[in-house]
Amino acid sequence: MRTDNGLEATFQLSEVTASGHRLVFQGTVRMELPIPRQDERLPYEVEQAVEDAGQRFKRWVFCQLMEKLDTELVLASRQGKGGRGVVCRGRRSMTFKRVFGTVRVRRRRAEAVFAGDPQAARCLLPSPRESPPDEEASPPTLPEVEESGFEPLQGFPGAPGAEAIDPEQPRRVDPDTVMVQADEVVVHAQASTGMKQIKVYTAMVRTAVRSWYFAEENAQAVIYLVGALLAVLGVHQGRRRLLFVNDGARWIRDWFEALPVKAKTMILCWCHLAKRSLSCLYMACHGRKHRETVYAEVMSHLWEGRVDEAPAALARRREEMKCRVALKELVEYLQDRRPYLPDYRARREAGLWIASNRVEKLNDWAVSQRCKGLGMDWTREGVLALAVLESARRNGELPSWRRSRRLPVWVDKAPEAQAA
Repeated sequence: MRTDNGLEATFQLSEVTASGHRLVFQGTVRMELPIPRQDERLPYEVEQAVEDAGQRFKRWVFCQLMEKLDTELVLASRQGKGGRGVVCRGRRSMTFKRVFGTVRVRRRRAEAVFAGDPQAARCLLPSPRESPPDEEASPPTLPEVEESGFEPLQGFPGAPGAEAIDPEQPRRVDPDTVMVQADEVVVHAQASTGMKQIKVYTAMVRTAVRSWYFAEENAQAVIYLVGALLAVLGVHQGRRRLLFVNDGARWIRDWFEALPVKAKTMILCWCHLAKRSLSCLYMACHGRKHRETVYAEVMSHLWEGRVDEAPAALARRREEMKCRVALKELVEYLQDRRPYLPDYRARREAGLWIASNRVEKLNDWAVSQRCKGLGMDWTREGVLALAVLESARRNGELPSWRRSRRLPVWVDKAPEAQAA
């Protein structure tokens, strides 16, 4: 590798072995640089060249050792070198922020899951739906949960009734269900990045036993990690049904609709539904009083699961509106998301989730509280490193990493085993 000051540093790996409790690293280093002028800056120029080469060497050694340790973890989970082996699929590398700079290390844990279960990759890593820009998107069909052996979830047609519980009790996830909440959070970008904003994609996976948190630089990466965990939890094998609770973003709906999993349901977050409805009515209505009247009528229909009556009520008020374009936007918003609008009241009384508040809280923990201060600008690597670190801490994985430099393997624990 060549630097701006003419330094060339090449590193060649001979061997990295793990024997007992020790790592053995062997390699060669070659450094070339132009001979500096014989003046008062000579010691400084040589020092800078050595420092530059040394930092690059440390990053390279760190990367080699981390990949070796990661490989050992995969081999252990794949029944050793004589077992099924390792299949590398060229997924995105993991970024580590160290005192000697940024180091990218290839990821192994999620890859090991899909390498051991090819069916999981086919079922849980769908390709995004591609439609021509001028094609009108047709409303998605209702999830066919009846064919999966599971009863419909509370709040949807055909679901069994449930007794109201104490509203002060914590919300819960059914023992036979995995809930996924996904979102993205935006921060200001540094001028050197050439961008105005940087997005961090986040997700939370929750069962009746515990929660997992994820942060990644793009939608594909977070889908890959969540898909690997869903495979461990047996979603693609029909052991659990899948529940999405989110803000209805296009990338999340494409992800959900492309999943060839029968026992799946999506719920549009009530808070985002209310916020979007109020925003459209603010532009459409004549003043505060008119807006509050229309808003109360529409939201009462949606709250109690009368999905068809809300657009009908808006259509009847069309002549009252000052901005019919905004009214049309709201009607189309509700129609496109009709399959994802349950009886929110019934779910609330049953103590079940109606909002994506846990992933919103993850956004606060991992990004907003640290990276959205006045005057703060970020690089993609910097904000992502902080978000991944906080997600690992919330997952309880940092002690294991600090102790053995290995991330713990995901384990599917049944509620009964956890209680014991």
